[in-house]
Amino acid sequence: MVFLIAFVVKSPIIPLYTWLPDTHGEAHYITCMLLAKILLKIGAYGLVGINMELFSHTHSIFFPWLMILCSIQIIYAASTSFGKRNLKKRIAYSLVSHMSFIILGIGSISDIGLNKAILQIISHGFIGAALFFLA
Repeated sequence: MVFLIAFVVKSPIIPLYTWLPDTHGEAHYITCMLLAKILLKIGAYGLVGINMELFSHTHSIFFPWLMILCSIQIIYAASTSFGKRNLKKRIAYSLVSHMSFIILGIGSISDIGLNKAILQIISHGFIGAALFFLA
């Protein structure tokens, strides 16, 4: 359970992701690119590689609740991003919304869902870094 919470905080998930948009808003662009490209993906990789493999019982118990939170977060983070004036915070909220799709794919526990989640993890890293580079 502790690993699940650690990876969920790193992923980021409601209400544990409040550090991310503020960090992106105040950080230098290079730091934002590193956060978007590498550090956010560690939580998703941990959910797939460690939590699903080693702690599958905990994963199966808590992941339906996590999928409900992710569904709420997709709508919340995407709608919140429209109200932000800071471009880096706007990008950060949209990246949080996209990470929720990755968590939903992981939570599906099907081969197709996991393959799509891993593909989205890779593409999310490139797209997030490119958005901060363009900003």
